[in-house]
Amino acid sequence: RKHLKAFEVVDMKEWRDAVPGGVVWLAPNEISATSAAEYERRFRSWMHSLVMGTNRPHRSVLIGHVFFHNFSEPLSQSRRDSKATDRVPLEKQQSRRGVTVLRDPIARLASQYAFDRNRAKSSQFQKAVREAQGDLPFAECATSEACRESNQLNRWCSLQTRYICGWGPDCNPGSDGGATPAMLARAKAHLEQLFAVVGIQEQWERTVALLEAKLPTYFEGLSAEYSAGNPANCGVGPRHWYQRHVLKEMCPYFRNKLVKGGAKHSLPAKGSPADQALRGACWADIELYDFAVRLLDAQA
Repeated sequence: RKHLKAFEVVDMKEWRDAVPGGVVWLAPNEISATSAAEYERRFRSWMHSLVMGTNRPHRSVLIGHVFFHNFSEPLSQSRRDSKATDRVPLEKQQSRRGVTVLRDPIARLASQYAFDRNRAKSSQFQKAVREAQGDLPFAECATSEACRESNQLNRWCSLQTRYICGWGPDCNPGSDGGATPAMLARAKAHLEQLFAVVGIQEQWERTVALLEAKLPTYFEGLSAEYSAGNPANCGVGPRHWYQRHVLKEMCPYFRNKLVKGGAKHSLPAKGSPADQALRGACWADIELYDFAVRLLDAQA
């Protein structure tokens, strides 16, 4: 944890289903002995206490790969957990606001597909992915039912909707592992009602300007680092120590170093069979992304 301009930066760790093989809250030897429902209850209870703790002396920015948590909702149906939520004053619950940046769903999926095979974790992990799930070009995989199922494209191209929906029955995936209309509806409601900033990666300059306008005490001065649209200037020159921390996280976006698929895993042509198959798999994330674009237009 580091203090940035009176903000405490808190690592939220990762929910075990959020990313493939991600860090988990329980020790590895405990996972197999813990049911999914119990794991979720314990994780959410821990996350809830971390965010809603009354003894935190500073404003906090909590960052992690975790499903959105609406702190006004009970952690579970158990009386003990419900009472824990009920003890939190409503005004304190409402003081917690989300910040997120969405990415074009098909581009994000292509990036993940390439990353898992070429850059993730270790060469051994990448080899295991290629051997277990194949190494077809991304567009070719999209047109193969067997490849789509092996790589769970329906699931991974619904990830942004799943993240923003959060927890609860509405957020459970459908029979194909992807999103449901209920999941999408709840994700939209959360973006509109509970997020202070909804950004778009493909509109990064507008997103940064909005972050500065909405949360100046944390993102103040960030757009100046872009230096009139020249990403090479990001991170160059003297600055305060708190700016160095923020820029360490933000500069890769300025420099456009998000993982690209490369020639082998490039995006399929619009309207092609591969593109149509992906739009079917990514339908909810695409609709949520379009909704987020409209929110950015309204906020900016």
